[in-house]
Amino acid sequence: MISMILDELTAQSEDERYEMALGMSGSNGGIRKQESYFRLSMQKVKTRKNILNHIPLEVSYFINNSCNLRCKHCYVGYSEATDSLTTQEWTNLFDEVVSLGARTFGNVGKEPLISLKETKQLLEYFKLKKSSHSDLRFGFVTNGILLDNMKINELDKIMPDYIDISLDGNKEVHNFIRGEGAFEALTTNLQNLS
Repeated sequence: MISMILDELTAQSEDERYEMALGMSGSNGGIRKQESYFRLSMQKVKTRKNILNHIPLEVSYFINNSCNLRCKHCYVGYSEATDSLTTQEWTNLFDEVVSLGARTFGNVGKEPLISLKETKQLLEYFKLKKSSHSDLRFGFVTNGILLDNMKINELDKIMPDYIDISLDGNKEVHNFIRGEGAFEALTTNLQNLS
């Protein structure tokens, strides 16, 4: 499916490749099961400097369209996830993107820990994939509110390359942006990480 859209990528020489990021959404805000997985995102990429001629090396993906906060700066809409991709559909897509050269994968949302089962399954997939692609990096972005001791212990076994935790400033600033009590919940969880 991706290869049909990106046939010309195989003709690119190594020196013509450069790093770029590609975003994909498998929640109902982006890719839907009835559509070609990659078509919407690739159309957006194509309009940016004809990037379609280059292999995406970094992939950011939304596993869900759910969040436990309503941050003032969030640009992603809030709607019910009714047609999300399955974990198997994601791994099929990632297999193809890895074969094209992608090496960095970030689960950026909406809040990955709300979909803990699927998030862990995909992180396990990347951990396994890393055994045959040592340069592969994977992780996720979280607001940290749901990162309790149980989740920390489970994620520690997977050992993602990074966990990007959002902290917007001091208590007053962070709570203004993310909601009352968000700073206290996050800092408690950060202490548990250390």
